[in-house]
Amino acid sequence: MKHLFTGKKVVFITIISSFLFVLGCGNASNKGENTEEDTRQIKTELGEVKVPKSPKRVIVQYITGDVLALGIEPVGMSEVYDSAAYEDKVKDVKDLGQWAEWDEEEMMDLDPDLILTIDKATYERFSKIAPTVYVPYGEMTTTERVTFIGDVLNKSSQAEKSIKRV
Repeated sequence: MKHLFTGKKVVFITIISSFLFVLGCGNASNKGENTEEDTRQIKTELGEVKVPKSPKRVIVQYITGDVLALGIEPVGMSEVYDSAAYEDKVKDVKDLGQWAEWDEEEMMDLDPDLILTIDKATYERFSKIAPTVYVPYGEMTTTERVTFIGDVLNKSSQAEKSIKRV
């Protein structure tokens, strides 16, 4: 019986297969991972955080009005009460409920590229989902907070305009 594969053919097929495998791995998508060109460092009370230069999918804890004022529509947020001045602007945004009860799976389903939190206790948990910036809400004036959030979101000029309107 004649052998279908000779020694040279086996070596050739092995080399080609290995090459194609390595080539395929090299083209794997880096979805969700930001490159150095796409990010920048922000100094926060809890240390430096690498954030997207132009965040598109932001989850916001409590400071939704500040983020809306800067022209960003979040993909997820804290519960909005009926009396909120911006309730009509967030009707299509995922309401995650009270922030202490936020479900990580639900947050991950929103595929955030940035999370803004005002609660130190949730910082570590949220940081495992996406870059997370702690905003020390109770320790800042409104001007300081809007300026800081404007810097984080790369919307400093909008922050200045927002502050002037107040």
